[in-house]
Amino acid sequence: MAVAPDSSAQWQVEYYCGGCSPYINNGSYASGAPGTTTWDSSLATLLTGGADHTGINLSLITGNTISGTVSLPVGDVAPAGGLNININANDQNYGGGYGYGSVFIAAGASSAAYSMAVAPDSSAQWQVSFNCWDCSPYIENGYYASGAPGTTTWDSSQATLLSGGTDQSGINLSLITGNTISGTVSLPVGDVAPAGGLDIYIAGHEQNRSDYVADFVFIAEGTTSVDYSMTVPPDNSDQWQVSFNCWDCSSYLRNGYYASDAAGTTTWDSSLATLLTGGADHPGINLSLITGNMISGTVSLPVGDVAPAGGLEIYINASDQPYGGGDSGYAYAFIAAGATSAAYSMTVPPDSSAQWPVSYSCNNCSPYVGSGYYASGAPNTTTWDSSLATLLTGGADHPGINLTLLTGNTISGT
Repeated sequence: MAVAPDSSAQWQVEYYCGGCSPYINNGSYASGAPGTTTWDSSLATLLTGGADHTGINLSLITGNTISGTVSLPVGDVAPAGGLNININANDQNYGGGYGYGSVFIAAGASSAAYSMAVAPDSSAQWQVSFNCWDCSPYIENGYYASGAPGTTTWDSSQATLLSGGTDQSGINLSLITGNTISGTVSLPVGDVAPAGGLDIYIAGHEQNRSDYVADFVFIAEGTTSVDYSMTVPPDNSDQWQVSFNCWDCSSYLRNGYYASDAAGTTTWDSSLATLLTGGADHPGINLSLITGNMISGTVSLPVGDVAPAGGLEIYINASDQPYGGGDSGYAYAFIAAGATSAAYSMTVPPDSSAQWPVSYSCNNCSPYVGSGYYASGAPNTTTWDSSLATLLTGGADHPGINLTLLTGNTISGT
């Protein structure tokens, strides 16, 4: 294989072989290892750049096998189309890496066998789990736990770790029937989705175990809402925060949280979110996109300057100072090579109590200072001193919030 002729490079050579049991999936070149190959990437021999390297020989590594069955709960059979399930083994000591496989439970069947190869590392401690993305009413993830019902738990901290350096058979997993959180995501009254529609990510965040579930939905062009559904573990002690994220939603906020007593049952303030109790289904958990306020303007270079080859990417940010859960607004602007400025626009919560300082950040932008703040009375309305930033009042749009990259002094040496 050809690599860049970079004398500063350090090349790690490895193989990948999916579905190669009894051989492990990955190995790295290591000049002093048996077969000049190791499963531990930290022991890999790095090859110096700027030269050819011949005789860099790799050998597939025979692993240990972890095997068993994946079953549906008693009495259940797979639906039309069947179920695709991924099986994973992760070394909790990290030296052995990971192993993985996949199984398919055919329509009408109740189980399927699996087998995967893992590194023959006697120090490994293997956590075995399944992942089933589109498996409602079953939860997405479960972990082998020898003492749990169906030898499977949703709580990774309760997983049984398997000792490394030996084959492990009869490691059986069972899909777990969960509870459902469902509802609709809507646009504000009178609005319809723009051309191209809106992609929206719905998340459930468990507050005690930091567990996550998600659903991706799409509000089609010209429509006003879409249904969503998420399956969560049937744990009575859970507390679920439900939220949306809409990355490219223009005048709507990127984030919102279910709050039963808020307008549209949605708030921008995560501290006001209604937490849903675990161990029960929750229908009617409806979310509404929130129309925000706009902060917009231009980011410019100093007079007479133009952007260099490759252009300049600039991050614009606004963070609520007397933090009221309003979080922040942000945008990216790109000043193309040879250009002098670029427009930006960002949406912030419509919070009348907010005070918004606006700043830019630009990495690798020498000779310009890496960050600056909007200050209405400063030269070019930009200062490097955050204490002098002009705070914009919340609850209103703010056009014409223009920033200029600041030319700095250079410190250099060897």
